[in-house]
Amino acid sequence: MLSGDIPLSLLAGFGVGYLYVFGYMKFFEASQAKAKQWESKFPFSKYSRHPSFVPCDGANASGLPTFVRT
Repeated sequence: MLSGDIPLSLLAGFGVGYLYVFGYMKFFEASQAKAKQWESKFPFSKYSRHPSFVPCDGANASGLPTFVRT
């Protein structure tokens, strides 16, 4: 960044970060109900049957599905 050669990905990251912080990215956030629907449909249903998959049931803070590493 100090060399004067700023990568496009860095600028895009700053732009998306700015939009997220000020609430302009709310349009892209999935609701908990929508994430629950996605868990039951292809291709996500394959992963939601995995024993280490944590379903979107409100137990985790983000409300989105995650994996638990054992």
